[in-house]
Amino acid sequence: MNLSPEGDDTPVIDWRHYLEEVLDMHNSHQSFLAPQRIINRMGDAGNQVIWFTDARPTAAVDACFETNGDLIESGDDVWNGR
Repeated sequence: MNLSPEGDDTPVIDWRHYLEEVLDMHNSHQSFLAPQRIINRMGDAGNQVIWFTDARPTAAVDACFETNGDLIESGDDVWNGR
């Protein structure tokens, strides 16, 4: 995220599952820290949205890609260190 004094209008999307019923490191109050930091630095966080969903879409899977966009690996164990 660019916090240069000149500003940046790149869209920032904070998308996370709503887990407030679960004591979790990704709880909803974390979503409001980033825009406050942007506001403190740049005076405005109009390019950021916060989007909560109840569940991950079934078509969404963990995946790893080459810098050119080619798929390296996908699936439940893609981040297991292999």
